[in-house]
Amino acid sequence: MRKLLLCAALITASAAHAQTSYTLADVATHATATDCWMVLNTTKVYNFTPFVSMHPGGSAMVPYCGKEGDAGFASVPHSSNAVALETTYLIGTLAAAPAPISVTLT
Repeated sequence: MRKLLLCAALITASAAHAQTSYTLADVATHATATDCWMVLNTTKVYNFTPFVSMHPGGSAMVPYCGKEGDAGFASVPHSSNAVALETTYLIGTLAAAPAPISVTLT
């Protein structure tokens, strides 16, 4: 029953955030095992906090919390089930970095 409630809460949270965009700075503020956001697939932002303690590789994903995790994910073989789980934790997309502003004083 607890797993069912957790899954329902995650689906609701994911749906609420699915259209939200975040910056890398936003993601970086969630960089611990107890608050773990990660960028995967180049532009997708995930909240893996509930999954960290269930990860079959133990704490292997923790170094990527708050960061871009594609290199870490690609360095280890993952099952199709693992890839399919990503959508459960999707909360938004990575916002494009603003263009630098150039000012010339004369």
